[in-house]
Amino acid sequence: MTSAGPQQQIAVTLLGDFTVSVDGVQIDPARWKFKHPRLLWQMLCLAPGHQISRDEAAEALWPQAGVQASSNRLYHTLHTLRGIFSNAGVSDARQFVQLQGGTIRVDVNAQLDLDVECFRQAVSSARACNGSEAALAHLESARTMQRGALSLPADAGEWFAPHQHALLRDQAWVLEQLAHRYR
Repeated sequence: MTSAGPQQQIAVTLLGDFTVSVDGVQIDPARWKFKHPRLLWQMLCLAPGHQISRDEAAEALWPQAGVQASSNRLYHTLHTLRGIFSNAGVSDARQFVQLQGGTIRVDVNAQLDLDVECFRQAVSSARACNGSEAALAHLESARTMQRGALSLPADAGEWFAPHQHALLRDQAWVLEQLAHRYR
């Protein structure tokens, strides 16, 4: 087993089919069969700084549950999520997915490779080129990363809506820009 240190690469595909790989080895999709650990991981991947407050996570995952019930469910979900990563070769899963005080976060030493972040960077770079020919390479790069919308269950909840809408807006912008350039 490896530790969740700076040398470990965690690759996550959120656009289109959901996949997670640890050091190049894909986690068996059957490991993600439980909705809440998957959604919590996706929230951490999308959240700024890869951290989210415990209360925000509980409210997003169980909006109808009371405080005590959602707190208990969150601890169970966090345990299950850590188990997924432990079984994938992360030896210190408690360090990899941390609960400190009121915040759940991914270890800052972990190297996350997120397709969503790469897509957003390509879009940002294309916009920074302000319509110049240099934008074309960034637009093409972003287009190749467009494998679909966020891979979420139908009942994922409202927390994901702003992320989904922003990505769809960026995807449409990329396609519009490319269509304009190739007229």
